[in-house]
Amino acid sequence: MNVAIIGSGGIGMRHLQAIAQISGSVRIYVVDVSPESLERARSAYEEVPHTCVDSISFLKRISDMPRSIDVAIVATSSMPRRQAVEELLNYCSVSYLVLEKILFPQITDYFEMAELFDRKAVKVWVNCPRRMSGFYENLRSIFDNEVIERFTVTGTGWGLACNGIHFIDLMAFLLRDYENFQFDPSALDEGHAENKRRGYIEFNGTLNGSSRRCPVISIACGKGDVSPVSAKLEGPNIVCEIEESTGTVRIMRSDSNWKPEVRKFSLLYQSQLSGTLALQLMDTGTCSLTSYDESAKLHIPILNAFLQHLNKDNKEKERITVCPIT
Repeated sequence: MNVAIIGSGGIGMRHLQAIAQISGSVRIYVVDVSPESLERARSAYEEVPHTCVDSISFLKRISDMPRSIDVAIVATSSMPRRQAVEELLNYCSVSYLVLEKILFPQITDYFEMAELFDRKAVKVWVNCPRRMSGFYENLRSIFDNEVIERFTVTGTGWGLACNGIHFIDLMAFLLRDYENFQFDPSALDEGHAENKRRGYIEFNGTLNGSSRRCPVISIACGKGDVSPVSAKLEGPNIVCEIEESTGTVRIMRSDSNWKPEVRKFSLLYQSQLSGTLALQLMDTGTCSLTSYDESAKLHIPILNAFLQHLNKDNKEKERITVCPIT
C-alpha cells in the first residue's frame, strides 16, 4: 500500500505516526517544502514502532513520489491546501483522499474542487475524527426518534474558527442532519484575534445558527486561557451533556424523571487513528469520516458567516472573499 502525507506539521506528524504502526506492508511518502518540518517528522516517525513499513521517503516535492497512491492525506494548513491537492491529483492517481479542515478559505474553492474530484474520480473524506469513535456511533441511536431543540457548545480559548467545525460535524453526525445550516455572526466579538499560526486569525464570541433538525445552535468561545469545552443537545424528552475533557456524558430522559445516566468514554488520538482509517479504506472502499460533499454543506455556511463578520468593518473597496482560518 502506498500512502502519501502532504504536509508534515503538527497534525501531519500524528498521521505519520499512526500510518507507521499499520499492521500490513506499507510504503510511506512524506512531502513538505520545509526541511525543518521534514526533520521533525522523521524524529516523530522514529518514536513509534514501524516494523511493517517497507520504505519511507521524506520529500520536498510531490513530483518525487510514485505516479500511483492508494491513500493520500493532505495535512497542510488551509491557505495552500487547494494548490497542494491540485498538484497531487494532476501528478498522480489517488484512490482515496483525506483532507484536513478547515478545508479551504474561499467559498468558490468548494465548488471548483468538487468538480476536480469528479473529473479525477477520487473518493474524498474530511478528517473530523470523532465519527471514528465507537462511543459516538452508539450514542447517535438515542437521537433517532427525538426532536432536538437546541445544540450548544461553550468554553474559553478553544479556537472557534479552527475547531468549531468539529462540533458542528459531531452534531450533524449525531442527528444525521446536513441540510439548511445557517449561521449568524452578529454575536461574535468585534474584530478578530491572532491565531498561533502565522498569517491566520481566530474569532471569539458566539456563533448562532440553525439547521433542518435543530432550530437553535450556539457555539461560544470566550477570551482567556483554554478551559474545557462542553456540548449539550436538548430536546423535550432527552438532554445530553458531553464533556470530552473528563470523558463523561450525562443523559437525562423525561421518562426517567430526568435522573442523570452517566457514561464514561475515551477518544483516541490522531496518532492512533490514521492507520485504522487507511486499512478501512483499502479493505472496504469507504470509511467512517465525513464525505467531502457532506462536509462542504457544513463548511460553507460557517465560512459565509465568518466572511460576513470580516466585511462588517472592512474599509477597503473590495469585499473580502478569503477567510484566513485553519
